Amino acid sequence: MEELRLDVLICTYGAEGIARVASHLHPRVAGVRYVVCWQKSGDASVPDSLAGRGDFEIFRYDDNGLARNRNHSLERMKAPVGVISDDDIDYEAADLEGVLRCYDERPGVDMIFFKFRSRDYEKTYHEFEFDLRHAPRFYYYCSFEMTFRREAVKDKVWFDERFGLNSPFLAGEEDMFVLSALKRGNVIHFVPQYICRHDGSTTSDREGESDAMLRTRGAVLRAYHPYTFPARFIVHAFRRKDRSRGFWEFVGILWRGARDL
Repeated sequence: MEELRLDVLICTYGAEGIARVASHLHPRVAGVRYVVCWQKSGDASVPDSLAGRGDFEIFRYDDNGLARNRNHSLERMKAPVGVISDDDIDYEAADLEGVLRCYDERPGVDMIFFKFRSRDYEKTYHEFEFDLRHAPRFYYYCSFEMTFRREAVKDKVWFDERFGLNSPFLAGEEDMFVLSALKRGNVIHFVPQYICRHDGSTTSDREGESDAMLRTRGAVLRAYHPYTFPARFIVHAFRRKDRSRGFWEFVGILWRGARDL
């Protein structure tokens, strides 16, 4: 029996979600397991292309909330390294092997964030490695770029279930997860290496500066900067892209998010 080395932790929702998982690329790689946490599956059946694969394990949950589902995936994790994933991600064997090499080469690093490819747009990355505690300006991460050692998070770092799709705050679950990890002293590095392909838009792209996203941003800013968040709201209002709202209306929506945290 081959040694389990890496878990790809896929979260999905509903019958259409499991169909998306089946439609994307998940190569067979020695020591790699795909863990699918499937919310609101109902009476939908597992697609034949997944049911017949020994490197897939699928768990059904009759609850809501992306952060809650991320926590389900952490509970199901067995491998020493985990990769956060969604139902619309494509992988290549060489990239997954590359993740494991990165961890072998960095024994003192608890989490590593990577790059992703896309046919629809090109995200700008810094082409050098850095510690997130000293991240360069304008760096931001997506959930499916995030990987971690099991020993660094298991029973220690969790997703805040108030955040993410189908939760009180629309997004931000990865930000709160990272904040929790940093508070525990976890060492997190960005490495300019590809991990996957994601085509189409993310939740942040689709929602832009909607009220729901601004509330989320206000809550996250308060969590990260409990003493200076009001001043940061003012700076964000000056820098806002969407000028359809008045200055103080924009600040007010951020403030409601901070209040509701």
